[in-house]
Formats: sequence, C-alpha cells, structure tokens
Amino acid sequence: MNAFSPKVLEHFRDPRRAGLFDGEGLIVGNGASGHVKSGIRVRFRIGLDGSGRIARAGWECFGCPAAIASSDWVAEYCEGRSPEELSAPLPPLVAEALDLEPALLSRVLVVEDALRAALDDATSSRMCEKR
Repeated sequence: MNAFSPKVLEHFRDPRRAGLFDGEGLIVGNGASGHVKSGIRVRFRIGLDGSGRIARAGWECFGCPAAIASSDWVAEYCEGRSPEELSAPLPPLVAEALDLEPALLSRVLVVEDALRAALDDATSSRMCEKR
C-alpha cells in the first residue's frame, strides 16, 4: 500500500469542495472521466459567473485517497480563475501541491479529464447564451 503524504490525507479526510451544487445563477458545466470498473470515476461541476470566471467547483469521486484529494485540490484551485487560466497541464501542479508519488499521477489525469470536460461544457453553454 502507498504511504500518502500529509497533504493528500488532509484533503482526503476533510474535503472542502466535495459534492455537486445546484448552480443557480451560474453557467454550469458538467464533466466526467474514468470508470468504476477501472478503480476511479470522477465527476466535476463548475459554475461560471457573469465575467466568465469559475465561481464554484464541486466534484464526486470514486477512487483511492490520491484521486479524492486531487479532485478536492483541483476544485479549490479552479475557483476564481478563468477557463483560460487553467489551460496548462494540471498534473505537475497537483503533484507538487500534494506531494504525490509519480506512480499516482494517473489518478490526476482522470481528474483533469473530468475538469476539462466540465470546462468545455460550461464554455459552450456560455457561447450559446451569448447568441
């Protein structure tokens, strides 16, 4: 079994952004990645405010402590940023922030895929709303 860093355990034991939200008054985007049969499934929901910044982010995750902690850290990291500010790859940021072992980076990729899908969904909804 992997020994998880104190930062991973903190986000795993006390997640701050767990769960999905109703998104009233926000442009909401939903995304999912992974599969329960493969050991990790992540759903992300983001809400864009009128200026296009992420006002709220939430998640649901079925997976190991590293996947759950990564989902929580990414949701916190997103809030207040624009989708454009999140264009850089997230795994190096998450790995550094949570002191993740390289063997656990595959979990972050699933989290990132779910976030990217939610961003795509929200930005396409925003573009439709502008028309």
